[in-house]
Amino acid sequence: MNKKQSRRYIQSKPAPLTPEQEREASVRSLTFAWERFRSLRDQAKQKLDEFADRVKADPSDAMRWAEEAFDAAGTFKVCDILIHHVEEGRMAAQALEMCTEEALRHARYPSHSTSMSANRHHQAEGAAFCEALDSLRWMARTEAELAKEE
Repeated sequence: MNKKQSRRYIQSKPAPLTPEQEREASVRSLTFAWERFRSLRDQAKQKLDEFADRVKADPSDAMRWAEEAFDAAGTFKVCDILIHHVEEGRMAAQALEMCTEEALRHARYPSHSTSMSANRHHQAEGAAFCEALDSLRWMARTEAELAKEE
């Protein structure tokens, strides 16, 4: 490809999508986003299983490096809740509302237990709810736009 062809290639714009193609792309994106929560849950489960194996092999050493297990447990719980929301037929807007309430609750009322691990678990759970908010905001907006088109 010479310089002229290269410039033409860079300057060319893709053909605009038809409304039906845009709708299909939005539906595919929503499906992909929900599947992402399943994938995150599966990855968290795998990390928890690996941690359980390390605990069986050498409990003392495994507990020294348990930080990732707390994060995985929080991610697993939040993704599992969101997946159940979808399976029950709830919309992303409802999941967003629930997730926002939980994130705010975790921020407003941090755990002050004498158990450091309980405090760390509470922190990891709150962080996982916050992480889910970004995806859920986009998903709720997309669902609302699709509903307007119907």
